[in-house]
Amino acid sequence: MRSVLHVAVVAGLVAGLAFAPVSTATDSPRPMRSPAAVSADLAKLTREIKAHPQDGLVYYKRAWLWWELCYYDRGIQDLETAARLDPKTGYFLRDLGIAYAAIGDTPRASKALRTLAASVPLYKSEAYALLADMLARAGQYKESIIDCDHLLSIAPKNYWILFLRAYDHHRLRQLDEAMKDYAAALQCNNRDFGSLYYRGLAHFQLRQYKEAVSDFTRAIAVRKNNDSVYASRAVAYDRLGQQKLALSDCSQLLHGRTETVEDPEELKILLQTISTRFNPMPLMPVDSPSEKSEFTTEESLNESPQQIKNYNRLIALNPNDPGPYLNKAVEEMVQGNAAAAQKDLRRCIDLSHWQGETALHAALLLNRAYVQHGDLQKAATVLEEAQAKSNWRRWPRPVLDYLRDRITPRQLFSCVVRKSDHTSAAYYVATELIRKGMKSNALIDMRWIAEYGDRRQDEYSLILAELKRIGATPQR
Repeated sequence: MRSVLHVAVVAGLVAGLAFAPVSTATDSPRPMRSPAAVSADLAKLTREIKAHPQDGLVYYKRAWLWWELCYYDRGIQDLETAARLDPKTGYFLRDLGIAYAAIGDTPRASKALRTLAASVPLYKSEAYALLADMLARAGQYKESIIDCDHLLSIAPKNYWILFLRAYDHHRLRQLDEAMKDYAAALQCNNRDFGSLYYRGLAHFQLRQYKEAVSDFTRAIAVRKNNDSVYASRAVAYDRLGQQKLALSDCSQLLHGRTETVEDPEELKILLQTISTRFNPMPLMPVDSPSEKSEFTTEESLNESPQQIKNYNRLIALNPNDPGPYLNKAVEEMVQGNAAAAQKDLRRCIDLSHWQGETALHAALLLNRAYVQHGDLQKAATVLEEAQAKSNWRRWPRPVLDYLRDRITPRQLFSCVVRKSDHTSAAYYVATELIRKGMKSNALIDMRWIAEYGDRRQDEYSLILAELKRIGATPQR
């Protein structure tokens, strides 16, 4: 069986559209090219196909160029042709399965990957890992467990598969089984962030708050900059009556002063805001009648008016912190109030003095707010202003290059490392496709966000609002 790291990386490709051909060890990073350059390569490969119509590799190469320009349907057609012409080339069938999963077609993805497992022995373990991961992301937790069981019969110490099976049990509210698998995963790798964090959530749901704090603290030691862990630990500290420690974690999240919070009601509002914004699972006891495994689209959108009030209170606590202005603007965009969002985003940028990630993030959202309001000239101007003034060179800098038409959508996705960044990238690609009149292709990215995206991200709420605005719904 291939290494755990390899399987985990490949399985992570199912998360969305940020995958690239990984067929050979000699592949090198592709240079950043303009859409026009990609179109020229498309024309060249099309000529090659006319000359060699039975060469599956040429179709495979062209598929990724279609994908690079967000013509997902044409890309899949070429992958289907490649797999049909050469069914024994495992990566053709594997990547076809990944492509189906990326557009939300779980049945066809499952068929392709099961065919791969049965027909190409070299890819058997990889195919089952992809299947288990894909089914979990699609909410088919029982089916995912079956594939995890199959893999663990081959490699019982695979901590990533143990974690995935624990997550499946967790989502099914089978906490005893989840706890066993989280513990087994940690025996194989005691620094596995996912197992530490989600076991902490399970402890919280069982009202084992001390144990939850312990796991969250260990998770922070592994990944110090993960907002979800601080949010979860803050709420757990509050349940233990340790308000000062809860406030300390809140301060870490909000990048501002919270020492002035003394009123218990203020702390309650602050923790509610933190928990809603940063947690991937609701922090509620497992026997709570109001527990839900996920928020629905409507529930997420209905939170916005109250969230705006909460951010106004945070602004009153620290009017010079740019963060709450940014967060409030997102909720205003969700509500369709682009004019109010523009003012708060500009205030965030001014307070940040164009320094750091927050200022660039605000500028990108300001561009979208102008587009939402129909002011395309101002939308273009703020991008040029960001290009000239922002000092931030890491993510989301590639989004700026994409919106300025310097790189293609696929090249934007190739810059993604974290799932949160992928959610962000998919939002900007989808809204640009809508602006260009490519609504059907945009819906693929939008529905990916709604189904699998990181709901802690600003762009998650924004895409739900956009889906509602155009009359579309997420598809399970």
